[in-house]
Amino acid sequence: MLDAGKQLGRYRICSSLIAGYMGEVYLAEDTRLHRKVALKILSSEIASDKDRLLRSVFHHLRQLFTEMKRQCCAINEITAS
Repeated sequence: MLDAGKQLGRYRICSSLIAGYMGEVYLAEDTRLHRKVALKILSSEIASDKDRLLRSVFHHLRQLFTEMKRQCCAINEITAS
């Protein structure tokens, strides 16, 4: 779990939203665009398995595109460390 105020690249953690087996989701501030974003940090178990990681990313993209039919949502960045 990340503490409020921690900086990850251009994102500053505001609070934890939810945690599960796939990882954790945080409310964060994009310090470059000056807006609130949801930041998902995948668990090391998923992030270390390339096939599982790709399935997870594409699963989330499918969900996102389904939601975009009803409302607007943006992916700002996908990074690996």
